Amino acid sequence: MHRTMLLLVASFSLLFNPVLGAQLVLRIQPSQILANPNSLPPSTHASITAPNGVVFRSSLRKDNSIVFDDMSTAGSHLLNIYTRDYTFASYRIDTKPDLAAAGAGSNDAVPILIEFVAQLFPGTQWSDTGANLVRSQPDSRSSTGQSPRPQSTFTIVPKVLAAKQFYEQRPAFSPLTLLKNPMILLAIVALGFTFGMPKLMESMDPEMRAEYEEMQKKGPTAALGRAMNGQGPSSSSESFDLAGYLAGQKKDASDMRGKR
Repeated sequence: MHRTMLLLVASFSLLFNPVLGAQLVLRIQPSQILANPNSLPPSTHASITAPNGVVFRSSLRKDNSIVFDDMSTAGSHLLNIYTRDYTFASYRIDTKPDLAAAGAGSNDAVPILIEFVAQLFPGTQWSDTGANLVRSQPDSRSSTGQSPRPQSTFTIVPKVLAAKQFYEQRPAFSPLTLLKNPMILLAIVALGFTFGMPKLMESMDPEMRAEYEEMQKKGPTAALGRAMNGQGPSSSSESFDLAGYLAGQKKDASDMRGKR
């Protein structure tokens, strides 16, 4: 209840008193992904979207920094950094007026303080953020070296997430990629049968080899092979009907004798 009353007093103070905006500094430092920040193009800039929809923009300076000198709005802000070749993390920045100065009732400018700065993650809720960076930044005004209170000037070292790739690299040729082709695999298997079967026949037992050759002579494939080579049947009793065999028809010996 007490905090609500202080916020109301601060809001009325912002209406009638001038506002002293907070300063936000972005310092781009070398990292594993971005080795040389000086390679960033001059078009690199950052934007801060205020709660009322107003967008503040600032460009990259020569010292690889982006400075927002006057953040005069209170509430939650969205910070985005845009560049051509790299992707930077987005940040949530919460500001508030100095309640002590607003409640004093003076006509001096009411300062805006930065109380919360955290990294945002794509696809998550606005409340799902990282650690508060304001709590971990040292302050010379604090005897312990850690500042638990909001600050009027804050410095962020933006995190580089990845380098943008606009072109797909053509993969280098590798003979192993030919084995992924099913036609190449079928050809290799066919060559294996072509050169492997004669070697297998030579190492076969003579009796088994003779039995295998006899089965080949009596089988329908033998007549099919002779027909493809332009040869006729080896005997009058052997008249193989290719169309009937493919259709699943079988002829009895009596039918064949009747035709003769």
